[in-house]
Amino acid sequence: MAEPTKVEPGKYSKQFPELSSLLGGYFHEDMFYVFDWKAHKPNYKSVIRYIKSIQEPDYLSKKITELREFLKLSREWDEDKLREILHKDLGNCLYAPFFKMTYREFLEGILEILEEPMEKTKSEFIPQMKPDAGWGDDGWMDYVDEETKRMLNLK
Repeated sequence: MAEPTKVEPGKYSKQFPELSSLLGGYFHEDMFYVFDWKAHKPNYKSVIRYIKSIQEPDYLSKKITELREFLKLSREWDEDKLREILHKDLGNCLYAPFFKMTYREFLEGILEILEEPMEKTKSEFIPQMKPDAGWGDDGWMDYVDEETKRMLNLK
């Protein structure tokens, strides 16, 4: 069995903060629950279309630039190294093999959707976040202890 890739904590998330924000903010274990899939099979492409439909072009262009740079940098990496960096440093929790693809295909798919014309994006299914998806006073705040709320000035 191959030696696990040693990932320097924070190296790539500092170099690619927009990509880290995108991956960590949307591709996590709750991805299947926070969106109303309306009988569609949950998938990363619809999540990216959702992001694209609600964000400003400037926000998206920063993500596109970093994703292109990261794909170029990682061109010579094997799948294990790419997986380790995505999971241990960039905040991604999506398990690409579950969707029958490699991590490189996952990243290339994100880029393809971010770069597609908005007409194409709008012609596809775009899930909406559930009103009780864990955001706001009746969701994730229920799980935050009083000390953390005070520290983060959330009360």
